[in-house]
Amino acid sequence: MEEAQEHVTNMISEEWKKLNKELVSPNPLPAAFTKASLNFARMVPLMYSYDDNQRLPSLDEYMKSMLHA
Repeated sequence: MEEAQEHVTNMISEEWKKLNKELVSPNPLPAAFTKASLNFARMVPLMYSYDDNQRLPSLDEYMKSMLHA
């Protein structure tokens, strides 16, 4: 389990590096689309932050706040 979590964390880190590189590059997409994409990427750590009951305690609140921003 620990090895799997470390692997996923490393994968997420690599994808963040790619995402950050894309965000500072010229981009033909609308700013609203870019912002929404970034917000969805920010949700990934929450998706892998289960509590002892194997549920996502605050994902609902984060989803609502990001989609209403």
